[in-house]
Amino acid sequence: MSIPQLDSSTELIISQRMSAELEDYLKSDILYWHMSEPNPLGSHMPQLTIGALLEALTRAEAGRAELLPGQQKELQAVHQQLDWIRAAHPALYVSKAIHELHSRLTACRENVADARKSKGFYDQDAHVHAKIYLLEKTLGTDTPPEVQHQREQLDLELYEAFAPGEFIWDARLQAAFPQKPCWWLYGHLLEEHF
Repeated sequence: MSIPQLDSSTELIISQRMSAELEDYLKSDILYWHMSEPNPLGSHMPQLTIGALLEALTRAEAGRAELLPGQQKELQAVHQQLDWIRAAHPALYVSKAIHELHSRLTACRENVADARKSKGFYDQDAHVHAKIYLLEKTLGTDTPPEVQHQREQLDLELYEAFAPGEFIWDARLQAAFPQKPCWWLYGHLLEEHF
């Protein structure tokens, strides 16, 4: 199996661009925010959500050692900007994160119910699941109990079609996504589900 390699420089660019638009995003009614252009990644720039920003930051941090000293300072600045924006707009941040959790859980539930899954489709679902994990982690006690229950139900459904195995992403991400809570990154769907 080919494991995609982490590109921390690209993840830093994504994090920087997303954090630059985060405040406007939080004040909007839009859940999946299209990044303004021009941007360094053009049409390959993911849409801004809190989960997408958290995933990009996590991925950039995992590859911090390969960043140049100036890039490491830029990464720290992104963290500081995120902390400042979250502190300045706590209710907007929590509300938008909960809205995203609901949206991503609905999408995952529909995907798990789809018997025509492919390996590529599961790889995409793993990123969605990672965003759910990071959103719950950042929300902490602000995560509504009914959302936690929905995620637990989704996990049970997914686990029935899952075969434990090796970590499916770049090994540098294992520390950020430990096996106990992130078991869905350690294996694959059973062959009958492809």
